[in-house]
Amino acid sequence: MPLPKLQRFSTSAGTKEVRFLYDYSWPDEVPEARIRSASFDDTLYMQLGAGEWLVRLAGVLRPIVQQRWASFVADRSRDVVDVAYLDDFLFGSTRASLARVRAPLLDAQGGSCFYCGMPARPSGAEVEVTGFEPAISTTPT
Repeated sequence: MPLPKLQRFSTSAGTKEVRFLYDYSWPDEVPEARIRSASFDDTLYMQLGAGEWLVRLAGVLRPIVQQRWASFVADRSRDVVDVAYLDDFLFGSTRASLARVRAPLLDAQGGSCFYCGMPARPSGAEVEVTGFEPAISTTPT
């Protein structure tokens, strides 16, 4: 149950909890059987401004989350994934915008969606990479 503990801080007077990101309804220590119960309310209630706090803490949180996720994947995929390159595979590649190829792709596809063949609106069309080639698809409305 790490969630209740993530908003605790050590002070000279002891440990203090400040629910600045989220609130929750369960007590601090909950038996595992109760957590697994279908009636257990595990809802997190995001506080107003929590997104801003997450952005401020991203420099600290992101490396921890990425390391833990890579460990999780590695533990379950040792026979499939080269663990030495896992972190780079999961987080190393940068995403390049394909917006500048939208118009030429629409033209090459005759203004139609790659998947359904329906006419694609230029403003509602998404560039996707299908296999090795980019394609235009319409977004759901």
